[in-house]
Amino acid sequence: MYFSYFGGFTLDVISSTAFGLEVDSLNNPDNPFIKHVQEIFSPPKGIPWKRFTFLAASMFPSLCGIMKYFEINFWPRESIRFFVRECKAMVEDRRKETRSQTDFLQLMINSEAEDTSETQNGVKSQTTTLQKRLTTDEIIGQAFLFFIAGYETTASLLRFTAYELAIHQDVQEKVVKEINDKLGDEEPNYENINKLQYLEQVLFETLRLFPPLSRLNRAVSEDISIKGMTFPKGSAVFIPVTRIHHDPEFYPNPEEFNPERFEDSKSVQNKFIFMPFGLGPRMCIGMRLALVEAKIALVHVLRRIKFDKSPNTEV
Repeated sequence: MYFSYFGGFTLDVISSTAFGLEVDSLNNPDNPFIKHVQEIFSPPKGIPWKRFTFLAASMFPSLCGIMKYFEINFWPRESIRFFVRECKAMVEDRRKETRSQTDFLQLMINSEAEDTSETQNGVKSQTTTLQKRLTTDEIIGQAFLFFIAGYETTASLLRFTAYELAIHQDVQEKVVKEINDKLGDEEPNYENINKLQYLEQVLFETLRLFPPLSRLNRAVSEDISIKGMTFPKGSAVFIPVTRIHHDPEFYPNPEEFNPERFEDSKSVQNKFIFMPFGLGPRMCIGMRLALVEAKIALVHVLRRIKFDKSPNTEV
């Protein structure tokens, strides 16, 4: 089944943090919200070449205008309409409410810009709050993007981690021992999961082997020459994340699952050889949420079950 247990968990988390919705995916699989999520992340039906439109548009952004003209969509149209309707209704309801909620949607609704003027000697002369809020369409677009980026990527991280733990029983035993030693019977939370350093190493090694994005797209901000090659301002640059993560120059025996690589944090500190969440101003804003979410999920799961490979598991 495409919609896995991990997928149900991450859907519940992102629905709550992004929209303030209590979906309960595993106990309520017929929820329309869940049905449309499954539709969006299922392989495209009917027209085989549609699966390549997203890749083509990311490599050649100018194609987006042509695709829009011919009404070529990356996502199922009816599912997109469903999310637009639901988001619009939620935004309108929130703006009528006097009680503010704590989620991503509410933060965008409350967003405003602050314009500060200063005198010549650097002393602030006045501060004006501009009531330029995000439009409803902007809020819907950002909420949908946050949802898309935060659902399947974290579910995939959990699946790949479970696979590696099933293959490497010694690593799994070490993780379980760390949970027992560091947390005992405590409920995992934002503060105490920072004690689980080895579990974090396991997640980092999984992200190295299976990064959420195989490459990053960036635009050159100024003319620059690197090793005799000139990149003019405005050039599109594709950064091969997977290739870098599997380069033996940076990671000896790169195909081997070895969480000890991250024991001294050198690979994490050198952000140019480990970038599962991207780099720079456009780095994934959900990085911390994804790691906290994955750690808490694995603590709960490993306290109850043990991952093991089946006769059909590919190694």
